[in-house]
Amino acid sequence: MRRDPSCRAALDVLWRQLGPDSVEDLFGRPLLTLDRAALAEITGSAFWRNVLMPLDAPGRVPALFDTAFYLAQPDLDLRQLTPLGHYVLIGAGEGRNPHPLFNTAWYLSRNPDVVAGGMNPLLHFVAIGGPEGRQPHPSVPGSWYRTTYAGARQAEAAPSQMAAPVAERRYDIREIASAHENRPALKRTVLCVSHVLPSRPRAGNEYRISRLLEWLTRRGHKLVLLVAPEEDQEPDAAERQAFFEKYENALICCRDGTVFVSAGALHPLVASLHGQRIGDLLAQLPASKSEGPLSALERNFCHDALVVLLATIASGFPGAVYYINYAFMTRFLRYLSPAPISFVDTHDVLSEKSAKVVGFGVSDNVSISAAEEGAMLQRAHAVLAIQRNDAAKLSTIARGVTVLTAGVDFAAPAVGPPSEQPTILMVAHNNPLNIKGIHDFLRFAWPSIKARRPDARFVVVGSVAQAIRYPDPHVVLPGVVDDLAPCYARARVVVNPAVAGTGLKIKTVESIAYLRPIVTFPSGVEGIAEPLLSMCHVASDWYDFAEKVVALLETDNNALFPNGARIVKEFLEPDAVYKELDGWLTGLDQLAAA
Repeated sequence: MRRDPSCRAALDVLWRQLGPDSVEDLFGRPLLTLDRAALAEITGSAFWRNVLMPLDAPGRVPALFDTAFYLAQPDLDLRQLTPLGHYVLIGAGEGRNPHPLFNTAWYLSRNPDVVAGGMNPLLHFVAIGGPEGRQPHPSVPGSWYRTTYAGARQAEAAPSQMAAPVAERRYDIREIASAHENRPALKRTVLCVSHVLPSRPRAGNEYRISRLLEWLTRRGHKLVLLVAPEEDQEPDAAERQAFFEKYENALICCRDGTVFVSAGALHPLVASLHGQRIGDLLAQLPASKSEGPLSALERNFCHDALVVLLATIASGFPGAVYYINYAFMTRFLRYLSPAPISFVDTHDVLSEKSAKVVGFGVSDNVSISAAEEGAMLQRAHAVLAIQRNDAAKLSTIARGVTVLTAGVDFAAPAVGPPSEQPTILMVAHNNPLNIKGIHDFLRFAWPSIKARRPDARFVVVGSVAQAIRYPDPHVVLPGVVDDLAPCYARARVVVNPAVAGTGLKIKTVESIAYLRPIVTFPSGVEGIAEPLLSMCHVASDWYDFAEKVVALLETDNNALFPNGARIVKEFLEPDAVYKELDGWLTGLDQLAAA
């Protein structure tokens, strides 16, 4: 959703005109966790057509909220809210009027059902009262709304034909020229399967995959990388170019059957698929006859086009080790004969993820039971946990499967001591947990920090900045940057304000690698052991969070990280992080040589 331009544009309108609290109050749906269906419901409403859109982009119909009129009312304190947001949260209750032709108190007095239902009076009028002919003002006739807005509905696009199922589509094989030189591999091929591109890592899972692939390359393995992105996250031309420039043997498998493939040895393996119907090819594979019902998660991520493609290229890489990211991508393994050696990088314990985040008001689109997750993981020979706590849980979920632990290595460049300027940094990807964390930080901690340190600056780096709107010049939102080193160089303190989450908090480890103190909640240090844990400052509540940030802004540099550089080198270098995986792969090499 975050990469769908229409969804992103709609979310931007909601942020600009309402703000998150007002969205939740008005529509009963937290903006931080809107899914595609909820957003479509809002953008299809009369309130969107006749209030939000005309207000955001004035056009041929007047907005049913007059900003200038509202701001001219006496004794108005916006309290850092948008004008419309203020009316929704506060102004309507104070009897303020959103428009010269809408009298809030009068409308409520004439319509007791609105009072009883608790609906915002303007929302009620736009959605129900106006179309029914109710008067918005004692001097305005009941027909005014219908006369003014009857023809104002934006032209609806002709309903598009529902996309054909993956099985009904045909392959379109597209060869991508490569400038790579063939380099002999010292060890067996590793075939990596993922749904995210690690070529320009921004999110934590992208960084994790990128670092592990680099380590495998240094270990002497030939890499083949196959990425099957989600339908609304398929890479554009620039992203594809970066991907194929970085990885010599690579494929991108789209749900519509389009396959981008490196020139060279890979292309001949898949060229014969061009033009063929995916469902026909899947039916020719013996495992298709016995495959039971699939979860929506497996069918979405490890779809038929990907399964057939993997079965096709498998013959070109006998003896390869399959490195699979996430349990829901293992469906294809039963289609390969003979069954290959494989390990699953779990990233999270997926069956626990929903329960951990839902309690904090954040929805999650990955919901599976422990039994379902265990069945997916038991298709592989080994699973990779990102931290010790996860490893213990996975041992009970995936019984009989070897469980290894490997965190994330970091090679952060030296950026010098923390800045003397009171700059607070957050680096994060655009997901609901991070958005809620920043929103709560700005609401509960930032005012206290600013009161103590008026010169403090809060800098938000990463795609999460797209979702933040805050009317304070000291809150800086540079967004995505190509190089994080200058950001860390200018930072005095790093914060990770997400109150919930799973797996290893990669951005917490990253701040440690840059030798910057970080303030976070207990979930932000899950999986981080001593002595790295001693470099984190864990808060118990928002008051404590603000106090710790202020204290670090005022702490002498020499007291921040004694022996920090030595600790980082010892515990975050690749040989230490990937020790268990290295031992497992070495055992495979020895068996193959015997």
